[in-house]
Amino acid sequence: MEIAERLGNYAATGNESDLKIPAEDLAMTVTPHYGSAALGKLAADSETANKAWNSAIDSKNSAEEKRLLASQKTTFKSMIDLCRGVDSGTPISTYESYLSTFDNGIVKPQNPLVTSSTTPKAIVLTPVGTVLKVGDAATLEFANGGETGKFKYTVTAIDQASASDLTEFNSDDLKKIGRVFLVRAEVQPEYTDITTDIDKYPAVDYIDPQYLATSSDGSAASQLITFGSVKACGNEPGAADKPRKLCALIGTTSKTAAITEVGLRSLTPEGTLPDTALYSWKK
Repeated sequence: MEIAERLGNYAATGNESDLKIPAEDLAMTVTPHYGSAALGKLAADSETANKAWNSAIDSKNSAEEKRLLASQKTTFKSMIDLCRGVDSGTPISTYESYLSTFDNGIVKPQNPLVTSSTTPKAIVLTPVGTVLKVGDAATLEFANGGETGKFKYTVTAIDQASASDLTEFNSDDLKKIGRVFLVRAEVQPEYTDITTDIDKYPAVDYIDPQYLATSSDGSAASQLITFGSVKACGNEPGAADKPRKLCALIGTTSKTAAITEVGLRSLTPEGTLPDTALYSWKK
């Protein structure tokens, strides 16, 4: 994923230094953490490609850059195939979205982001516990892997899923659910100075929102965990100059209830999730 992230950063800033993977990221070894030998081999191949990528950028070897992008696309596609039916829909759809990034290659921005000559305004965080309307943004902090950054997070829609949205679901499983709703959101980094902040922020693609939900009749409603991707509710890769689009599925126990409010309880599914929301959005 590192090479894809660098392509995204460069597409925003136009700084060639942003194409290179930071040394601390190259030093991280993830292979031993994979239980699957096949998945571990793919992770090792990806790590090797990451190191070769920096060398290709330094030497301006465009042929080697193209070879590595094609290689990484093949690796990611194999990872996706191995994880189908095992991992949750969020990481699968994230990996799928990177395939086009490898196809696009190194794209120089038409309007690169630049540092303003004026003193930047401080980024003010939205107080925890704030209730917003759907479409309004909360500014919050996200930390991952020792990096912390400020992000603008917006729930953009809460819509009931149509039958065509749910074709990947088993019909027997759907009978156990009252209604299914799609919670769509957007998240984007908020930089004080993009030229210095961009390499200090955690990648927006690590964000995997976890929600609480309130129904119109008070009946129980909760976020659904899926295995494999759901085309109608996929995630897109993020970038410094455009928001990452996210989608989550909420199921009700009632056949007539609507979802009137969602609460963001966490930006990742890791650890013990709180029973209260950091921020909420009402329709």
